[in-house]
Amino acid sequence: MKKIFFLSVFLLSFFPYSQSVKRLKDLSIVGQEKRQVFYEWNDWRPKPTYFLGVQTNFAYGQIWGMWAPSRNRDYKNGPDIRPLTPIGKQAQRQVQMDMMDDRTNKLLNHTNSWKEQENNEFLNYTNLTTISDPLYLVYYKPNLNSLEGFNINSPFYVDWGFSKEKPFKEAQQYGMIAHYREMILELKDKYSIAKKVDVSRGKRLLMYHDVFLEWRRMKQRLKDLESTFYLQDISKADLMKWKQSQIPNYTRSDAEIFQEALNQANIY
Repeated sequence: MKKIFFLSVFLLSFFPYSQSVKRLKDLSIVGQEKRQVFYEWNDWRPKPTYFLGVQTNFAYGQIWGMWAPSRNRDYKNGPDIRPLTPIGKQAQRQVQMDMMDDRTNKLLNHTNSWKEQENNEFLNYTNLTTISDPLYLVYYKPNLNSLEGFNINSPFYVDWGFSKEKPFKEAQQYGMIAHYREMILELKDKYSIAKKVDVSRGKRLLMYHDVFLEWRRMKQRLKDLESTFYLQDISKADLMKWKQSQIPNYTRSDAEIFQEALNQANIY
């Protein structure tokens, strides 16, 4: 027990001294650290000493002097190669990195501008934004809802604009209702295509307006059909001429459609 006690006291007394740290400051290492960054290039250690012109510092002679390796002397007598000087390698790399960052930012801004332009073009051409177009919502959609909801298979004469059933039956007998049914179906398809196709906004609005003008004429024809034509007196030749006159021209150019829209605007 006594041996264990004395051994414990010895170890405890030795422990503080074994944990002490002695700071080492080697001026040669400090000078080398200065040369490795940017601080100073001329702090060469150990310093040379002379006696009657003869080098007497053996350590200097081994590291930087006549007995030193040639690479040590070339390093000491060579150019300043500190990496963080204004013309150092690291400073040059940093300048190059800054130039590359600037170039990258310019390319990124250019790419973003093209991307924004492409998005604007996409929003202008895509059919996904059709339902949010202000002019479509305010004007064309309310006026074309009757076309979109028109039941071409309706057996009721009121839905076709007739006030009496007999003229409606006679129009069915002569094939006029079937003819109008085909025309309205084509007009409905044209309206559906105008909403779904990917075209510019101006072209889409012209398509809407063309459908709107045709639908307005179609409704007027349906209203006037009962009073305009006396079905019992129509011959087959007259019926064919009448059908040909009712077929709309869907091969018009955009300029013709636009001119007709201007004329209609002046009329109404």
